[in-house]
Amino acid sequence: MATVMGSLASVSLFLEHNPDAAFRWWERALEAQPRLVEIRAQYATYGLIFLRRDDVRGLAEMRRAVTDDPRSAYCAFFHSLCLLTTGRTADGVAEVERAYELDPRSFLTLYGRVFVRSLAGDDDGALAAAKTAFGVIGRSEWVLTGLLRAYVQRGQRALDSSGDSAHIPADSSGDSAHIPACMHCHRNHRNPPPKPVAGPPGGRCTR
Repeated sequence: MATVMGSLASVSLFLEHNPDAAFRWWERALEAQPRLVEIRAQYATYGLIFLRRDDVRGLAEMRRAVTDDPRSAYCAFFHSLCLLTTGRTADGVAEVERAYELDPRSFLTLYGRVFVRSLAGDDDGALAAAKTAFGVIGRSEWVLTGLLRAYVQRGQRALDSSGDSAHIPADSSGDSAHIPACMHCHRNHRNPPPKPVAGPPGGRCTR
C-alpha cells in the first residue's frame, strides 16, 4: 500500500500538477513504511528541495535514504541532484559516479552521469559519459539532450573567450522529457518561474 501511495504522489505531481496532493501521498507513504528509500529520495528531491526549497531538510531526508540503503544506485543518483542543486557541485559529481559504480548498466545512472556533469559545467566529462552510455544503451534522445547541452556550453565558452558578444540561448540544448524531471527544475531552482513541460513520469515539477 505504501508503494502505491508513492506512485500516487508521482501522479499528483507530474500528471495533475498538484504538489500539495503529492506531499500528502509522500508523507503518508513514509509514515506507513519509513524505509521505502526510493520514495524518500523523491520526497527529498522533488518535494523539499525543488518545490519547497528547504535545502536543509531535503538534504537530511536524502542522507537518511542513502544511509538506509547505501547500495541503492537510485538513491545515489538523486543524492547527486540534491548536492548539485544546493551548490555542492564536486560532491554531486562524485555521487553520480558512485551511482554509476553501483549499477553501471542502469539507464538512470548512464543517463544521469551525462546530465549531472553537463549541469555541473564539466563538458569533457559529459562527453565521455555520453560515449559510455551510447555503448551500453545505444542512441537515446535523453542522452543526446545532455550531450547537446555540453556542446552548447562549450561553444558559449569559446565565444566568451574570444571576446565575441554572441550568446547561445540556454534552451538551445533542447530539453526533452526524461525520468528525473527535476533536471528541468535544476536550472531554475534559484530563479522563477519554470515553464511547464510534459513527459514521463508525467512532466516536470512546478512551483
